[in-house]
Amino acid sequence: MATATVIEQRLTAEAAQGRRGEQREREKRLAAERELKEVRRTERVQSFLDPHNVTPSADLLAAWEPCQARMREHLDEATWRIWGEPVHPHKFDGTAWWLACPASCRDWVVERFGRVWEWACGAPVRFVICDQTNTNQRSS
Repeated sequence: MATATVIEQRLTAEAAQGRRGEQREREKRLAAERELKEVRRTERVQSFLDPHNVTPSADLLAAWEPCQARMREHLDEATWRIWGEPVHPHKFDGTAWWLACPASCRDWVVERFGRVWEWACGAPVRFVICDQTNTNQRSS
């Protein structure tokens, strides 16, 4: 009977050790996920900033007009005026549009309309913060 008790104790200890190992692995995985989220958040924040605040060229504005028109057709007038009109092109790098919008509405625009802007532009979209909007850039 003593042998059975020793075996039970050994099995219990191994099970506990296994649970501790699983817990350590889970904690490592969660820590890695948190670190990755922080890196991505930092990259996003850096990509939102517009240090140059360059006025778009005439060519960029001409390429922007069809995107803006599709978006405007998709939204009702009030939604367009509040959330669509402040967005303007910052640059197009050949593969993605960089759209500038005021910091005050950036999060809402990205969350609610980011995918719609991608549809309207026909390319991936990245948003940058640009509080100094040029009203001459927008078409009525």
